[in-house]
Amino acid sequence: MGRRPEERTVKKVFKNISEGKESVGNPRRRWLDNVANELNKMGVTGWRKIARDRDAWKLILKVARVLPRP
Repeated sequence: MGRRPEERTVKKVFKNISEGKESVGNPRRRWLDNVANELNKMGVTGWRKIARDRDAWKLILKVARVLPRP
């Protein structure tokens, strides 16, 4: 997403705040926050830089697909 122009719909969705309600006192989580949280659970650090390298990013996505979901 780092390479896309700000006005692209995909980029707007990427940065958008999700709809719905959170419990009182908690800020709304963005889709990006959820992605970062999941990558953090996988032990991936510096994912924004890795996402710029298509081959490395594809490898992370392959690993994410085979990991068991809680």
